[in-house]
Amino acid sequence: MLDDLLTRRITKCHGRQALTMGGVREAAGIINGVGKLVEKRVMGEIGKADKKLARLIEEEMFKFEHLFVLDPQAMGALLRDTPNETLIDALKGVSEDEREVFFRAMSSRAADGVKDEIAARGRVKLADVVAAQKAVVATARRLATEGVLVFGSGDDDYV
Repeated sequence: MLDDLLTRRITKCHGRQALTMGGVREAAGIINGVGKLVEKRVMGEIGKADKKLARLIEEEMFKFEHLFVLDPQAMGALLRDTPNETLIDALKGVSEDEREVFFRAMSSRAADGVKDEIAARGRVKLADVVAAQKAVVATARRLATEGVLVFGSGDDDYV
């Protein structure tokens, strides 16, 4: 009787389509919302239980779009460790406004050079753009692990 009642109410509110809850994206969102200490502990436990799942969650937790919040000093550190060709391909796949975050961390001369190279590059395969963005993210993750970059407030790291 309870099952029948719940089924009718859910169908009335959401239709007959199955509700989708959870998943890698939702898990990444939850983990992103906790402190660094909890994140390390949870991700460590997930990694012990399922390495593939941990990798998928990490990829969802840290995307190219997350770099847009870096301050110019942190972005400068990232740009120094990113090959120019990789940066050009990565920026080819984002809007002009989003590119400005990267350009603000450069000298005006360097930014103009990168803008010219992006324009001169022409069409780039989406797969190449995604690969370049993943390479930039991998560099940012490495720099964050080394303590060069700090994402978020960094409250868990300092007293």
